[in-house]
Amino acid sequence: MDVDLFSETDLPAFNRWFTHADEALQFGGPELAFPFSEAFLHSLTNGDSMSPEGAPDITFAGRVQGELVGSAQLHFHRNQRMAVLARVVINPAWRGKGMAWPLLKPVVDFFFADINMQRLELSVYSFNSAAIRTYKKLGFVYEGIRRANVQASDGQRWDTLIYGMLREDYLKMRARSAA
Repeated sequence: MDVDLFSETDLPAFNRWFTHADEALQFGGPELAFPFSEAFLHSLTNGDSMSPEGAPDITFAGRVQGELVGSAQLHFHRNQRMAVLARVVINPAWRGKGMAWPLLKPVVDFFFADINMQRLELSVYSFNSAAIRTYKKLGFVYEGIRRANVQASDGQRWDTLIYGMLREDYLKMRARSAA
């Protein structure tokens, strides 16, 4: 898989991956309206995110033979020397084919390549066992649960699990991989 920056040309394919509000909820949390607004879609396209000061968000795209198969976003809190790995999604046609790890490993590596960054965290709904397996394989550590913190369209409430990775966790994982 090739991983690069998400661009304007990715938007039509990306937007087709979502057909229901609960899919958008799982992807982006309760603050994200569905259908997606043009402003939100444009925010994924990275604008000035690679400026020296660094914008708060960088969205990555995973591609197989040029086809967009997934995306993930880093939301930076640079003054805290951390970021949130968020808005991870795999193209429905590619789910179950092992695409998440090759998408996310370069994103994690990109984050920790900046020696100032110390913590990467994420939230995942408790029912998303495939994502949880991937995050654990990447080296994320379970830190807690927000019980029943979002409500789906059918009235069910979803628990959110919190995972984090510290720089020392990342370095240990990298050392084990190299051995």
